[in-house]
Amino acid sequence: MLWILIALLSALAAEVPRSEALMLAGDVTGALKAAEAEVDGSPDDVDANERLIDILLTLGGAQKAESMAAKRVQEAPTADHWYLLGRAQSSARDAELSYQRALKADPMHARSHMGMGAIYTARADHVGAGAAYGRAVRLDPSLREAWLGLTRSHVSRGDNQAAAEVTRKAIEAIPDAPDPYLTLAVLEPERARQVLSIGVEKAGHDPRVHAAYAQVLLDAGEARLAQEEAMAALAIDPTEPTALRVELFARQIVNKTFDTAGLKALLKADRAAMDGLVAKYPRTPVTWLTRSRMRLEAGDTDGAIADLREARKVAPDEVEVLGQLGVFLEQRGDHDEAAGLLLRAYTARPWDVSLGLGAGAAASRAGRHDEAIALLADLVKRLPYASNAAIALADALLLAGRKEEAYQVVLDAAERRTDPQILVALVAVAGQSGRYGEAAGILEQIGRATNDPKTLEIAAKLREKAGQ
Repeated sequence: MLWILIALLSALAAEVPRSEALMLAGDVTGALKAAEAEVDGSPDDVDANERLIDILLTLGGAQKAESMAAKRVQEAPTADHWYLLGRAQSSARDAELSYQRALKADPMHARSHMGMGAIYTARADHVGAGAAYGRAVRLDPSLREAWLGLTRSHVSRGDNQAAAEVTRKAIEAIPDAPDPYLTLAVLEPERARQVLSIGVEKAGHDPRVHAAYAQVLLDAGEARLAQEEAMAALAIDPTEPTALRVELFARQIVNKTFDTAGLKALLKADRAAMDGLVAKYPRTPVTWLTRSRMRLEAGDTDGAIADLREARKVAPDEVEVLGQLGVFLEQRGDHDEAAGLLLRAYTARPWDVSLGLGAGAAASRAGRHDEAIALLADLVKRLPYASNAAIALADALLLAGRKEEAYQVVLDAAERRTDPQILVALVAVAGQSGRYGEAAGILEQIGRATNDPKTLEIAAKLREKAGQ
């Protein structure tokens, strides 16, 4: 059964471009490489260029996206190229000028009307946004983003009935687009099951559709079907949050350690009611997990940890339990035990970056430096644009006394993306390694290339420190 499911999901993924499939799977770095290859193979494919720009912006590569698009405009100032430049620009004013130039070159350019819809939305001009998005979908009914924007403009004006009608038209125009099904399920909750059952057939390449359908099935008391849909979502994206939550609850019901009545009570329970639910359902980790979070929110860390230890007795390998207990112990300062639990959880769920970061930090603070550095270095290699991974690795290297290596890690990260967290980390690490002048020079280059006054201001302060 599992192999059939994987084969079906692979076939669905084959219907969308590889870069989009990788984004849906949460592999942003892989998606970037695929998008670059798609643009290289079809330089005039506007959809491919859109995907590359969007992925670069997601990864903090705004300067690269804009310079790439600007070069296209210089080579050929077509409506498509002006539109792509507008999409890449971080300044709303610059983007609007680019969209207007595209429309001057071609007044019927649908994507540029869509771009103007985004500009009006940013200004909270929902009437203007609706008009712009409406023109876009009339000119090109295949524009998913324009349909979504038109729906949003009606919702923003309080007209949910019109929004639902637009969403139904979007489904007719682009039946394989996931967002209309997800939106209509929210706008018409009484029809959510029917809408999403069609959605998983037509747009099942998107894990969010499976996850939303799984939630509806769980709410209807159909735990086994809910678990299957949640697993279908997780087969595409193992990190899909709704699917992870539904799968955990549904599995407990299927295994008969919990039931639908208990789930409904759990979702409404306050702190006092939780004691009764724990007593009634002691063999499921979800009651212990829920009460532990309530205890932590009330400031009872020891009670929260005690509940999680009870949860481990009934579900020793449950990743949610291992992860939560590890985090709570780390916060209390029990670094060694926390590291062991978080490493075990991360081994079971290696795609969960938060578990990897937590395990690395706990191991580092527990004095397990080699283990921590190896784990975090692997994360940085897999996620070169993730600032938090680079900063965590630098912290681990500093705790191990390897200041020069820590400086190089942060410097490499700063050259990949201009992220405020990275710039702050660079200043801190430069101070510990005595490299103020060199760090200032790098930041000056980045600041001039990105035209970012904040980066240049930090560089100037480092220059001052270098001269002291």
